[in-house]
Amino acid sequence: CALPIHLKNNIDKTSLIDGVKELLDFLHGKYVLVIATGSSRIIVEKTLSYNDLSYYFNFIVAGEDFKNSKA
Repeated sequence: CALPIHLKNNIDKTSLIDGVKELLDFLHGKYVLVIATGSSRIIVEKTLSYNDLSYYFNFIVAGEDFKNSKA
């Protein structure tokens, strides 16, 4: 699946909310961290990767994982 053009052109404009990495550092290893989203998996994976957050999450459940998704 190719990266959507709007993400390819704007991923460098994403930014994290202050304290997110510190919170993830605190939670990681204590809890199973999961992202559940109606967005496509490729967008989530690329966004996490760009922001160096992939390491924190055990699972991603994306819209295309379900036959009757909202997306």
